[in-house]
Amino acid sequence: MARMNALQLFTQKHAEYERWINSVRYPQAIRAFFLQSSLLAAGLRVLDAGCGTGVVTLAFREALERGGFAPGPMHAFDLTPAMIERFRAVLTEREI
Repeated sequence: MARMNALQLFTQKHAEYERWINSVRYPQAIRAFFLQSSLLAAGLRVLDAGCGTGVVTLAFREALERGGFAPGPMHAFDLTPAMIERFRAVLTEREI
């Protein structure tokens, strides 16, 4: 069996990755963590390096909005085009 490097894994298995993080309720857990953070404030600038499908960026944005704070500029990047494409699709779905 050939071994995959990280780029191959997250390119070829991005859908499985997303299903797995959703099955363990990671998006909800990270959002709950941010909601309890004393660091939330309006206008925070965010850089999510290695954003994958954008779970952390989206959870942070949702926590800001639920806390009554206007999100500042948010930038996210990943080395895996398949992950970025999934993140873009979610942004489009949510009209962000």
